[in-house]
Amino acid sequence: AGPGQLLIALQPEVLTPPTPPVVAPIPPQDSEAANRRKQFDVQLSVVKKLLEARKISAARRALNDAKKWDQEGLVEAFRQQQTVVLQSTALSFLENGQKAFAARVIKDLGDWDPQSPEYQALRKQLQDR
Repeated sequence: AGPGQLLIALQPEVLTPPTPPVVAPIPPQDSEAANRRKQFDVQLSVVKKLLEARKISAARRALNDAKKWDQEGLVEAFRQQQTVVLQSTALSFLENGQKAFAARVIKDLGDWDPQSPEYQALRKQLQDR
């Protein structure tokens, strides 16, 4: 090296691979719980098909059968959701002056959820028109 120059020997940095994070193994799914959920899902799809075919009483029975596989309280939520759908449909028909269609949907709601306040209120509205 010349005057005023300083030689510096750099050592290559040794890179160590990062330590992979520790991931806990996923426990095997409880086969009984998985089977119950599968049975519930199948039963719920049967209920939906029956509702689409307007086989309301059969759909209600199938929904009641689904309770034995329902671990998450979904049967009641589904029942209420379908009650609201039927109620909305009947109200729409009533508002549009389609009393015969409204009566048909209200009858379906009575078959589906006869104790619901929605059904009772709609029956009264239909009688008052």
